[in-house]
Amino acid sequence: MADPTAPLFRHVLPWLGRKLAAAAVATGISAVFLPALFHFASGSPSWADALRSWLFGSFVLLIYAAPFNFVYGVACSMLIELTLFRLLHRRPHAPISLLLHALCGFWALPLLFGALSGGWLGALCAALFFFADFTLASTGSRRKRFGGALAFLLLLSLIPLGVSLFAAAF
Repeated sequence: MADPTAPLFRHVLPWLGRKLAAAAVATGISAVFLPALFHFASGSPSWADALRSWLFGSFVLLIYAAPFNFVYGVACSMLIELTLFRLLHRRPHAPISLLLHALCGFWALPLLFGALSGGWLGALCAALFFFADFTLASTGSRRKRFGGALAFLLLLSLIPLGVSLFAAAF
């Protein structure tokens, strides 16, 4: 008799891999570009101070954004996609999905810190996650998804390098 769980794993594992790759891309983009939104490097008297300030902002965002993207973001995104496919029966659902991702992201930071003031940052990170996932889903080939998984591993290997650069800056 055939194993009834085999088809489930065959469909869920690539889906989970795509979500994890999207979380890696969104975390990387957040860590590189979002410190500029907080003006970490503005008003610095020298390039070294500006770089140190930007590295500090990137490090802080990696500490908080990475766990949220990989745990809360992946779980919310999978639930949103599963719910929309059940409700809309494979009709185009990208705008509704983007709205739901942003809504879940908006409530992520208040759940962590208890204040609504950072909700827009969570919504922005969730929108980045959605666009990364949407791009990976539209590629369609396993080779490109494998490249996304390699990007995920590369990001994980760059985190200790970022920590050592941060430590050397101080």
